[in-house]
Amino acid sequence: MKLAIFVQHQKVVCYNCDPSGQWERRRIKGETSVDIPPDKAAVVLRQIIKDQSDLINQQNDLRDVEIHLIYGVADVGAMAEAPKILAELQCITWQILRLEPLLERAAVARGLTQALPLDGDDKWLRTVLLPILASTFAYSNHAFQAEEARARHEHEETMDTLRADVQAKHQEVARLQARINALQLPGVEHLLVYLPAIYRNFWGVVRPDELALLAGTLTVPVIASPYPDPSPDTVVMLKRRFLQLPELDRERVLGFCRELPHRLDVRVEMKDLFGEI
Repeated sequence: MKLAIFVQHQKVVCYNCDPSGQWERRRIKGETSVDIPPDKAAVVLRQIIKDQSDLINQQNDLRDVEIHLIYGVADVGAMAEAPKILAELQCITWQILRLEPLLERAAVARGLTQALPLDGDDKWLRTVLLPILASTFAYSNHAFQAEEARARHEHEETMDTLRADVQAKHQEVARLQARINALQLPGVEHLLVYLPAIYRNFWGVVRPDELALLAGTLTVPVIASPYPDPSPDTVVMLKRRFLQLPELDRERVLGFCRELPHRLDVRVEMKDLFGEI
């Protein structure tokens, strides 16, 4: 059930909405309207609300009734006691609205044809203003749902942006880590073992002290002179072991090889390590 109580120009009228959605004027103490003195407006309106609750005669008072209280700008004092009495009567669905903005909204929606809706023929009030008034709850729900959907959409967009930022950061970290790994020199032990297997006559071209400098160590390896090249079988074995090294260790050795400034001859067996055929 819906109940609308208007207060304007020290006059009160009441309307109720039947199940079919039709608004009808509801009598107050047997009258179609009641005058209220300004100095007692709040007390009188409180009693009117209580009387309407008694007439409805529900066990839980106004708990299941939708209440709309509408006041003219000069009659705001009448609303002083309204929230308290509504709470006492268990009403949980209610609103207090100023009349003038509703009239402006009605003028935009349907055309304002009655300057004083509480006076004279109330057809415009019942067919235009009251349906607009009743829609304000639905309008509020729709606005809330729209705002909730907008907030959810913005949240999802923000989460997508954050995920993209995190992914970009991970990629940047991976790139930086790759650069750090590339800058790190391989262990001298790996160089001493695999470089002679990768290159022909390696120690005949690169001196041990040069290799120490290039490998970033002050310890110069002791290499017999002359140093015999490994046999083909040894080269095959060392290549197999090299391929079994962790990928990072292999890349460091090959990266070191690519940086060597010397004119070195890569063995045929090792060319595929560098992508050569």
